Amino acid sequence: MKHLELSGCSGSHCVIHKGKDFMMTADLVSNQDTKKVHVKIVADVGGLKLPIPGVDEDGCKHIKCPLTKGEEAKFTYSMNIPKLIPNIKAHVIATLSGDHGVMACVNVDGEVKN
Repeated sequence: MKHLELSGCSGSHCVIHKGKDFMMTADLVSNQDTKKVHVKIVADVGGLKLPIPGVDEDGCKHIKCPLTKGEEAKFTYSMNIPKLIPNIKAHVIATLSGDHGVMACVNVDGEVKN
């Protein structure tokens, strides 16, 4: 990953507000040839890994597929944070995977607020 920008983040801590859009933008160099990209975002709450509801797992909607090893690409992902999520602090892990394993991984401390 060459560059990463997360809305609502300062350093490695993010404050995400319910009912608002969250945006993740990453410039990366593909580490593999892949026809597809899979997005996974989970919250680690006290060792319990919970999937974030509403995540669009089809990464090809957010990055141009297929990707060639060594190719530069821009990943842009936006989602509205559901109001039903409780106010919570968690360690958030976002992973992009291709046909041959992990392409990029981001770990941040996050907090969901009203």
